[in-house]
Parts: sequence; structure tokens; C-alpha cells
Amino acid sequence: KAKIAEYTQLTDNPSVTVRIIGNSFSISSSILRPEIVKGKVFSITYITYKLKTSPFGWIVKRKYSDFVWLRNTLHKLQPAIAVMINKCAIYLLAPTVPDRKTKEKSKNDEIKTRIFYLECFVNACLKHIDLRSNKYLQAFLQLEDDGAWKSYKKEGEKLQKVQKLEDIRTNTGQVS
Repeated sequence: KAKIAEYTQLTDNPSVTVRIIGNSFSISSSILRPEIVKGKVFSITYITYKLKTSPFGWIVKRKYSDFVWLRNTLHKLQPAIAVMINKCAIYLLAPTVPDRKTKEKSKNDEIKTRIFYLECFVNACLKHIDLRSNKYLQAFLQLEDDGAWKSYKKEGEKLQKVQKLEDIRTNTGQVS
């Protein structure tokens, strides 16, 4: 059974606990099913993706924009690594939201294609030793509470892109 350490991340909500993913076992993530959320008067219809991380059994719902946020945040912190998985990350940005006027079959095919590339992106991150221990990736995979998730997103949006090589750190604090 996988062993994971726990720590409390200092955010707006100090009681939020995110588990540190170790590097000695296999982790994968899959999208169980998409869910279309109908917009109300002043909001649009969007899709949420139910993401399950094995072997932990974590299940969270994420929007497409959350995946884009994750990619951008990881790229700010580890630009060289993000480039190495960019073949997959490019696909993350490429699929478009299905046009409202498309036929149902075409719309379903587009959603299936998007799910494939979203899974590819997350699993590429999980395979890389320095990315899998990143607190933003871990929060993305674990936090079910909407308030805690928004707090992490806000923190990640404030990050500045790394400007100097000596500012790029691995998960052990070493210069990449």
C-alpha cells in the first residue's frame, strides 16, 4: 500500500491538508465521466470532468480551465519540465469547446478527444519525479472543497515566471 506524508499548506485556509505524493510507486489519473453543467441566466453551460487518482481513490471535479491553470502554473515554476511534456500539453490547449450547433455525435467525439488529451497531460505530470511532488498538482488531484481549491488557484495565479536558471528547483530543492 502506498505511503503518503501529510502537511498543512499555508494558504488563506490553514486547515487545508494536502498529502505529499511519494516517488516510489505508480500513480495514474483517469477521467471517469464528463458532466455538462447547464448555465443559468447570467452564466454559460460548461463541462466538469470527474478525475480519479489511483491508487489513492481521490475523486475531484475539474473544469477545462482548471487543467489550463495547472499547466500554466507548472510552467511558471518549472519551465524546462513543462517543455519536456509539452507534446502532451500542447494538446491540452488545442481542443476547443464543442460548438453549440454541432450534432450530438460530433460533440461527443470532441469531448472524448478532449478527455484523452487531458488524461495524457495529467499522467505525464505524474510520471515526472519533480512535478508529481508539486503542491499545485497535488492540490489539483486532491482538493474536493471548492473554497480550498480556489485558494490554491489564487495562490498559483500570483506566482511569477522563473527568470533565472538558479531559481528553478527540483523537489529536493536542488537547482535543475
